[in-house]
Amino acid sequence: MGSASKKAWIGLAALQGGLALAAILILALTPPAFGRYLLVPLNGQPISDALLQQQLLDRRGPGPLPGSLIVDGHSAGVAETLRAHGILMLAAPALICGHIERTA
Repeated sequence: MGSASKKAWIGLAALQGGLALAAILILALTPPAFGRYLLVPLNGQPISDALLQQQLLDRRGPGPLPGSLIVDGHSAGVAETLRAHGILMLAAPALICGHIERTA
C-alpha cells in the first residue's frame, strides 16, 4: 500500500470518527419531550422571565454559558418559539450542567 493510499485511509477513518462524534453529540443534546433544558441566548439578549412563563418553563438556575439558563418543562412547540427569539433549546445533561436545585 502506497503512502498516498495510507493517507487516504487515515483521512477517511478520521472523517468517519468525526461524523460519529457529531451524531452522538446531536443525539445527546436534542431536547426530550419533557425534562430539563439548557437555554442559550444566541442574540446576546437576556432571557426574560415573561418569555419563560409564557412558554410554561420553570427556571432552575443559571447555565454554564454566559446568559444561559437551565429550565424544566415541555419542549413541544417551545423550541421553535424560543428560536424565533434568538434562543437555542438543548437538553441539559448533568454532565454538562451539573446538578441544579430549584431557585426561586
